[in-house]
This record gives sequence, C-alpha cells and structure tokens, in this order.
Amino acid sequence: MKVSDIKPLDIEKLYLQMTKNHAVTFKQLSNTRTVLNGVFLHAVRLEVVPHSITNDIDYRQFKHRCKPDTSRKEPYTDEERSKIIAYLKEKTDIFSLAISFAFRHCMRIGELRVIKKSDIIGDTLKIERSARRNQSLNDDFTFEPLEYNVSKRIKGNTSKGKRLLELSPQALKTTIKAMELYPDGEYLFMKNEKPIETVMFNRRLKRICKALKIEPRTSHQIRFTNITKLDKMGVPLGELSYIAGHAHTATTLRYIRKCKPSEKSQSLINQMYS
Repeated sequence: MKVSDIKPLDIEKLYLQMTKNHAVTFKQLSNTRTVLNGVFLHAVRLEVVPHSITNDIDYRQFKHRCKPDTSRKEPYTDEERSKIIAYLKEKTDIFSLAISFAFRHCMRIGELRVIKKSDIIGDTLKIERSARRNQSLNDDFTFEPLEYNVSKRIKGNTSKGKRLLELSPQALKTTIKAMELYPDGEYLFMKNEKPIETVMFNRRLKRICKALKIEPRTSHQIRFTNITKLDKMGVPLGELSYIAGHAHTATTLRYIRKCKPSEKSQSLINQMYS
C-alpha cells in the first residue's frame, strides 16, 4: 500500500494478524511497532503524510494476544561467573582479557570497547565515551552500510553516564596484560589495529561457555550479572546506579534480576511462616 493510503485500521489488522494464536512475543511486536513509527515519522518529514498515524492506535489491546517471552534473561550464577573467570585466568588473548575485565565491572560493552589507555589513572578508570552504531536511512527507504564510531555521548545522552570507577587489583592486572599485547595502540582492547567488535566478543564468550557447559548469554547479560550481584551484596541503590552509569535509579532496578532466595533469606521466610 502507499503510505498515504494506510489508515489506523489497516495497522490494527496487521497487529491482529501477527498476534493470531499468540504467534509472536510482545518484544517482537514492539520491534514491528518501532519500524512502523520510523517509517511514518520519515514520511512526515518528507511531507508524504501530515502526521504519524501510529500514535492514533491503542497499542495496549494487543499485549494479551502475545506469547510469553521465554528467552534466557537470567544473569550468570555465582558458580558460572567463577568458572568463567577461573577459565580465563591463564588466557592472554585480547578477547579473553576483555571478557575477564567485563565480569569485574558494570560497564556497557560499547563503553568497554573504547576504553583508552589514557582513561586509566592510577587505580581508577574514567568512563566518558561509547562506541555507537549508525545506519543512515535514505529517502527511498534503503539503508546505508552499518558503521561504528566513537562518541563522547554515553547511552541515554546524560552526564550521569560519565563516571570514575575504581579498578580492582585483578582488573588492573588485566589492563597491564592488554597494554602489553598492543603497546602502541590508543585503546585498551584492540584487534587488527582497531577496537574489538561486539560480535567477536560475544562469539568468544559463547565458545567459552560451550567449553564449560554453561548456557551462553551475551555481553549485555554480563552487565545484568554484575549489577544483580552487587545488589545482593548490599551495595546501596544510589551508589549502584552511579556505578552502572544510569541517570535514574528506576533504570537500575530493571537490571536487577529476580533470584532464587538464598539460604539466609529462606531461613527468614521459614521463621515468618512457622
């Protein structure tokens, strides 16, 4: 259909068709909605339509028609985390060092990729930039090739993303090993004279998990793991939010995964019910 001919009812019919017999998850439906929003906003800019009709649709009515999201979102367990760190202890390749470093901090993978050697001051690490993915949309709705650049903007585009983190002795040892691999490079974690790529990081992480018979999760789940673990250890929410680089504590709460009650918690629960 021509964009100018599409009515809200047409989009509602599309959503009804997509969610028939609970065929898609709410996340998948949301992705479709995001694409359509982008298409109509672009059409508004080109003066093809006067406004985006996607804003005229009650989107909540389709949520109950979606199937549950069964993707693995649990953080790595303490045992899995320890296994991976122990496995990497004697490894000296750049991806093993980067993964080991990631399990000791709550930073985003985009932040980790573009740490500069000059960001390490004594036993502290300055986070002030991130790798950002860009793909331009042409007027004919085709895309330019995907490209990455280094930006001074942290995700969320707020000053809260820029922060100073204290490095543990183990993390400091990792930075020294990384510098020895690329003594002349600008960035800490480099491969082929440029910062490491997220896809290669995740591939190596998957291979390590397979070798240890651990269900693999992505680099983003390492961040969830570390934030959840620090919360369990009693780090105050406000401080945890700073460490994670979140502008609001509400965002940090979304990163704290539900965990099976510990023995101490279960004992307290039993006391209450006895």
